[in-house]
Amino acid sequence: MLRTKVLFFICLYSAVSYVDSKRILGIFSMPSLSHQVVFRALTFQLAKRGHELVVFTPNPVSPADGIPNNITEIDTEPILSIPLIAGEIFNAPVILLSSFYGSSDIFEIMGALSWHPMYYPSFYRTKYKDLTLLEKIGAIYLEWRLIQASLATDEKQDEYLKARFGPNVPSVRELRNNVQMLFLNAHPIMGNNRPVPPSVVYLGGLHLKPPKPLPQYLQTHLDASTRGVVYVSFGTNVRPSNMDQDLLDAFLQAFKSLPYEILWKFDGDSLRSIPKNLLIQKWFPQRDLLLHRNIKAFVTQGGLQSSDEAIDAGVPLVGIPMLADQWYNVNKFVELGIGVRINALEMTADDLIEAVEKVINETSYRKAVRRIRDIINDQPESPLERAVWWTEHVLRHGGKHLRAPSANITWSEHLMLDVLLVVLGAFTALGTLLVFTCFKIRNLLKLY
Repeated sequence: MLRTKVLFFICLYSAVSYVDSKRILGIFSMPSLSHQVVFRALTFQLAKRGHELVVFTPNPVSPADGIPNNITEIDTEPILSIPLIAGEIFNAPVILLSSFYGSSDIFEIMGALSWHPMYYPSFYRTKYKDLTLLEKIGAIYLEWRLIQASLATDEKQDEYLKARFGPNVPSVRELRNNVQMLFLNAHPIMGNNRPVPPSVVYLGGLHLKPPKPLPQYLQTHLDASTRGVVYVSFGTNVRPSNMDQDLLDAFLQAFKSLPYEILWKFDGDSLRSIPKNLLIQKWFPQRDLLLHRNIKAFVTQGGLQSSDEAIDAGVPLVGIPMLADQWYNVNKFVELGIGVRINALEMTADDLIEAVEKVINETSYRKAVRRIRDIINDQPESPLERAVWWTEHVLRHGGKHLRAPSANITWSEHLMLDVLLVVLGAFTALGTLLVFTCFKIRNLLKLY
């Protein structure tokens, strides 16, 4: 289920202090480096401010990259189960930190009961605009399946808790009452401007760092380009080397035909017939690369972190979604006018050539992405500063004063279905009695 496998990661804050510093336990169980980068942005900044952190992560920082002395990382390869129990054990407030969007069950915890499959679609949907009647029915069915999966996961988690901590351990729903804030690494624009209580804080671009100089060979390569450069990367979870050969051939044919230099983040050791204008590497400094003036377009799988970096750099996008939230993000590219979408299952070389030429030559795409960048950046503080401030606010005061009265109640409670059933039952009984009385009177009149 989403909550345990993909989305939410827990920060727990203890009451032990030394001057203004606190001891903070972070549990970030998502086994994906691109998501861990988001969490590190906050934990490293909290460490700089003097807090002591213990972090559980399946992707510890390499010693060569440097880690503050007041951060202890514990390598935990498997996904951790029920991190909410740590808040109960340490009697500490819990902050949920998402590396991208929220789901309906997590918004339910926070009391943001703005569930509507058309206005606020699940980010697992491959389409959310201009739906046919059948597609709308399918969307509602998907939301129902997600809710059922969440309930089934809760049951399994409750069984696990009882097996590990005894029969008197609180249920998962009870543990959620200790969740006092939710951080989302997304901008409200990308989340359809969902109405949320003050305990939900949007931090889109939390992982964005100040630019650094490019390696000299790469700087020289980019500076020397006269027609411009197209950057191609499918993130850390999609491996181009595992793509179908026909799809790989379509990429190579398109790259060969395009009049631009191509940089491709490719995880394999080799490619057959590499075009002269193509440079492949297993890794590029993507954030800094996108900021170079000669980058004309970004071909991406549509991951949220990559999308944030492209928008911040003002680079138009060609989205080829392949998994998870990528379809949702790429559909947002199209909706906002900052990019185009290609179906990977049907893509030909001509499709890719046309898409790249379109976002480069039609100036509306670059203007739109720069406009969205300016809107997102027009804030009184950076996302990281906001995250640190609210974290320390919870450290100082807790977060219960920010919780909505609807927090952690079920949809049946929110819709007052018990009251509705009583009222409907009363009307049904009254109607039945009225019909029965009418028949009785009619039969009596027949006797006379």
